[in-house]
Amino acid sequence: MKPPEHRIRMIEGSLTCFVQGWLSLIPIMGLAFAILGIRSYARVRMESAGEWNAAQPYLTTGMILAGVGGLFSALEFGLLMLSLWNLSDW
Repeated sequence: MKPPEHRIRMIEGSLTCFVQGWLSLIPIMGLAFAILGIRSYARVRMESAGEWNAAQPYLTTGMILAGVGGLFSALEFGLLMLSLWNLSDW
């Protein structure tokens, strides 16, 4: 059994992923938070390695939010670039 500090880090990492997932829903700027959220998810999953995580729902929700937010931010960025390109005099 791992020490309590390990469980604390795992729960804090899960909550960090959850917060970064919500922040990834900010238009365009959320792309950075989406990347951070996905990295946090991967780090916590690797550290837990089959161990029980009390904050697992937060970790899973954070990953889903980060994926959706990253997808929307990338789409918004692409639409912004397309509209700027159409407005230019090229």
